[in-house]
Amino acid sequence: MIRVALFMFIVYVALVISALADCLGGELPPKHLPRPLWALVILALPLVGAVLWFATGRPKPLFGGSADTPAPPPRTTRAPDDDPDFLRDLDRKLKGDGS
Repeated sequence: MIRVALFMFIVYVALVISALADCLGGELPPKHLPRPLWALVILALPLVGAVLWFATGRPKPLFGGSADTPAPPPRTTRAPDDDPDFLRDLDRKLKGDGS
């Protein structure tokens, strides 16, 4: 029984610490409440506050699947197998024309 209680306590502490770190460490503003108030909710209502933070308070990801989030920036670098010039040069070298 002690092992179960110790395990549950460790899970509880990990949940509260991760919620608090996620709340205080983000770049985007949280939803519904300001950041200091969310931290106070997480600390005052440890289990409920942490669950509320993860369920409703986290900001939307910067690049996500919803319509109101911006699209990811276009790729500026290309892989060698996507570059037609590289493939042409490679084909020429393999045939022995461009040594």
